[in-house]
Amino acid sequence: MNGLSLQGLADKIDNRITKQSLSKYELGQVIPDRDMIGILFEALGVRPDYFFSDQFLKNQLTYR
Repeated sequence: MNGLSLQGLADKIDNRITKQSLSKYELGQVIPDRDMIGILFEALGVRPDYFFSDQFLKNQLTYR
């Protein structure tokens, strides 16, 4: 939504979270802990509850 690639986001947060970890979060394979969520919401400019809102969950749906 911010126009960042996974590598771009990793670079923006000084690689505190790797591109591979970001991919796992994005795919729902791993749930980030509180510290990681803090890093992500600051980097993306959203509130922490954004990741748990209905709007976020709706945006994650994809159709084939």
